[in-house]
Amino acid sequence: MGGGAAHAVDVALFPFIRQFAGVDPSWWQSAPYPSVRRWLENWLNSALFSAIMAKYPRWEPGQAGERFPPDPEHDALK
Repeated sequence: MGGGAAHAVDVALFPFIRQFAGVDPSWWQSAPYPSVRRWLENWLNSALFSAIMAKYPRWEPGQAGERFPPDPEHDALK
């Protein structure tokens, strides 16, 4: 991504780089990897990432849980 089409290696490395960058964000911002930082930012800001990493409200006891994958027919019955 960023340098053209995404490849399998981009998808495979993304979660690891994301976790690595999150361990020490201030170090990551000053690390000598500007291209990797740009690559990660492109992924984090992509529509694909936003669609996949949807945020759900915190579950509390007594609440109905979320269905995975979402079931539009079931949701319409609510």
